[in-house]
Amino acid sequence: MNVCEIDFKEMPEGQIHEVIARAGAELDRRRQIKVEEVRGQIKALADSVGMTPEDFVGGKSPRGQRGKVKPAREIRFRNTANPAESWTGRGKRPRWLAQALVAGASLDSFRVN
Repeated sequence: MNVCEIDFKEMPEGQIHEVIARAGAELDRRRQIKVEEVRGQIKALADSVGMTPEDFVGGKSPRGQRGKVKPAREIRFRNTANPAESWTGRGKRPRWLAQALVAGASLDSFRVN
């Protein structure tokens, strides 16, 4: 039966839901088949260069750079009025520091030893 020939206007809601559920299940089945085909292709490509699929996804890159966690930068400046506010000296100056410098404070007065 051609779907374009189905008259959904006269079909009971329950039957429409059944058609939708069956169509969704068929789409899921076809997608799973495609996923398995792609997995096979990826494995074959990885095997052809002496690697595994895991070498390309979620693991370390050949140079070992991917996935490394950079250590937190050392705090170089701290707000004397509010010690919870700090700055590493990288990036844009925080508002509290910029305002203090405009007011005449020196940058060294906020430096952490």
